[in-house]
Amino acid sequence: KIKPAIENYFKEQLVKIRTKAELDHDIMNDFRQDMMRISSGIIGQEKTEKLAGMYEKYIEEEKKRKEANCNKKSECE
Repeated sequence: KIKPAIENYFKEQLVKIRTKAELDHDIMNDFRQDMMRISSGIIGQEKTEKLAGMYEKYIEEEKKRKEANCNKKSECE
């Protein structure tokens, strides 16, 4: 149920023309908040917050893994 709702959201959002600054803002704020709102309506706030926490943990672990495996400075960016 979440996947189609998110897909429909992005079908509308990805056709909008934005400046680089607007896109960066939307990526860091609006998209995430809207996805949280969509999933909360489907699976509830508690499960949504739990999944968001798991995603944040995954991102942090990926950053650490990437930094640990870097052989060249350019690969670490």
